[in-house]
Amino acid sequence: MARGFGYLMIVEAATFLVASLLHLTVEWEPAAAGPEAVIGVVVAAGAACVLVGLRRARAIALWSIGFATFGTLVGITAITAGTGPRSVPDLTYHALILTTLVASLVLFARSRTPASRA
Repeated sequence: MARGFGYLMIVEAATFLVASLLHLTVEWEPAAAGPEAVIGVVVAAGAACVLVGLRRARAIALWSIGFATFGTLVGITAITAGTGPRSVPDLTYHALILTTLVASLVLFARSRTPASRA
């Protein structure tokens, strides 16, 4: 079961990295590209810890998903304050990734399977 969480985290990380690239190209919002790339790298590192089965993988994964959730909330706040891009794709992405992050955070926190026993 822990491997499934690791794979879900890889997908989440990939979406952040793709969103970062899109901000540099399609939407041309370079200020948003950096934070999304950082979030993607942090979540990918957490996923790697889960998939490798490190001893503290569960805590690292929960921290990295929490970091991504916080970063996404900061992004939504920037959008609603008018400092971020207000395109439909960007708003849709933030809503979907926030839902996915919160769901994975809750599911992983409630899981009784230690991440180190993949």
